[in-house]
Amino acid sequence: MSRPRFRRAAPADELADLPVPVTLPHVLITVSDGDELTVTVDGAPYLPPEFSGPWRRSSLGPILDALSDERRVPLRVEVRKVDGAVFTDITPHARRTRAARPPSG
Repeated sequence: MSRPRFRRAAPADELADLPVPVTLPHVLITVSDGDELTVTVDGAPYLPPEFSGPWRRSSLGPILDALSDERRVPLRVEVRKVDGAVFTDITPHARRTRAARPPSG
């Protein structure tokens, strides 16, 4: 009888106490004819800051950064365009940091 090549990290009874399943927030972004975005998170509207005007295509990065920072988990993102194209991705939660510049000299 051969032995398995892996070893369990914890006994099965300890694993049973972990909360399951994990769900990711679903971000739905719809792009309109006028380049405006409509954003919902788990079906609830996610609105732009007051007095800033509607979301634009150029707002996509900052929107996803803000949602990821607020929730501190990866996001399931679905983008629907006017032409019927649909793009889906899961974004990792990672804070963007500025790359360190090499010392000048």
